Amino acid sequence: MDKQPGDDLAPAWLLNTLNRDSKEGRYVVKQDGLPNLRMTEVLLKSMDAATNGKNYPDIIVAGIVLDGFRQLEPRSELTDKDSLSANVKKELSQILKSSPDMILAGNIFNSLYKVDKSADNPEILQTNAEEPKSLAGRWEESLQTQLESVSLLFKKRKDIHTLFILYYTYARNKLFGLSTSTTRPISPIVYKANLEVLEMTLRYLKGKNIRAVFYLAPIRPLEPSPYLPRDIQKIREDLPALCKKYGAFCLDYGNLVPEKDWINYHASEGSGFANQPDFAHFTGRGHKRLGEQLAHDLKPHLAEWLALKNQRVTLNPPTP
Repeated sequence: MDKQPGDDLAPAWLLNTLNRDSKEGRYVVKQDGLPNLRMTEVLLKSMDAATNGKNYPDIIVAGIVLDGFRQLEPRSELTDKDSLSANVKKELSQILKSSPDMILAGNIFNSLYKVDKSADNPEILQTNAEEPKSLAGRWEESLQTQLESVSLLFKKRKDIHTLFILYYTYARNKLFGLSTSTTRPISPIVYKANLEVLEMTLRYLKGKNIRAVFYLAPIRPLEPSPYLPRDIQKIREDLPALCKKYGAFCLDYGNLVPEKDWINYHASEGSGFANQPDFAHFTGRGHKRLGEQLAHDLKPHLAEWLALKNQRVTLNPPTP
């Protein structure tokens, strides 16, 4: 949001730093386009990467953002019709069936997707959006299409709705004196459900022989803060314990980015947060610090992981 010449995102700094004076070979880093992932998105994106044929990853690096524990459902990009590939749907179905102990996590995904047990292939996951439309549904869809062709106002209804939400948020924040620094505790049940989703992700990656690297994303060291100290302490204890259980690599970068490398919302921000501290984004300097630190912490282990991978391939050559 405050990009300066020479700035880049953390994955770019990770790639450049790894390949600087690299003796093991050239590393390839693929960056996902959806930032600050929710836990359900971490699982779905991991599945998408693991089923991506030619670009099958050796390692998946995921920043675990504390705010990601406030939400359960993935964003619309991953819940709209046809947003998930057939392979991801199949993988999700299989991990749900093989993880009956993940009750809360299973409830989240079962509320979004369902397994068609009556089909010839029960492994194929179908989204609720793929159900046949009723007569009323088809009629309404046709009516909306016709109205869009004659009314610009109706065609822009989604934009108007977004604008209304923006104005509502602004009025609410003004009325109740809410700011970005207002403390917002994380619901214990929502936290527990997300932790199960994260465990399901680690279980999935281990089953695919993909090395998992999870790091606690930097937390802005500013008071007052929207995070309760107990919520920060809890994730600092739970994340390493979960990674240890599945042999994943865990890093705590909660204190990595100093206050001077965080940004404030722009003066033109429309929801009432103008010029207030942004607890989700840091400057280009912060991205550089994060990417280089990741490279520094990972590089000593990469040769070892590559040797283990080559050993697995030698002992278990791929079937032609």
